[in-house]
Amino acid sequence: MLGDGFWEVGASGRVYDRGWCLDELADRYSDRAYDPLLGITVDQFEARPLGNDVWLATYRLFQDERETRRLTVWRREAERWVAQYHQGTLVPSSR
Repeated sequence: MLGDGFWEVGASGRVYDRGWCLDELADRYSDRAYDPLLGITVDQFEARPLGNDVWLATYRLFQDERETRRLTVWRREAERWVAQYHQGTLVPSSR
């Protein structure tokens, strides 16, 4: 699902390349107890076209007490959709 040139800016502000993201996912999923949905809630999902076969998906993600805004740029390549860029932005707590 990650395009060859994929990169990400995490909610921490750190930049991650495709290789790092794939390694991190492999590490997480190597633990049989890992549940990617545990403790998360997603809402305010929207998808908007940016051009021919390019879409922007945005949503709000709650991970326990942490709130972030997320976006992913998707592009159709042949018969599949691949992520080109992803960003998470931390929403400061209002408490």
